[in-house]
Amino acid sequence: MTENTFSLGINKFADMNEADFKFRKLNDVSSYTSQGTHMLTQGDIFPVDWRERAIVSPVMNEGSCDSDWAISQASVMETRGFIKTNSTFYTLSVQQLVDCATTAYLN
Repeated sequence: MTENTFSLGINKFADMNEADFKFRKLNDVSSYTSQGTHMLTQGDIFPVDWRERAIVSPVMNEGSCDSDWAISQASVMETRGFIKTNSTFYTLSVQQLVDCATTAYLN
């Protein structure tokens, strides 16, 4: 039998069901903003409108198919591919990602 490398106990999440826990974590921005000690300087920020450079795909409407994950992944790959190669912007197939995904990957 494998020995646990963690401890179990009652904490602030003990009375939450899975849906409540996910909702809280998705909406809790304090955990993202309160960590770290980096202080911004004037040189850290520079405005870029990627639309003007034609490096982003147009806005997509996922409708009710719950494919936001596929849209975001395709968009990242499209933009990264263009920046890396500095050539033609290729639009990837979001539908192909959705069609190839199985429930094992989506849960």
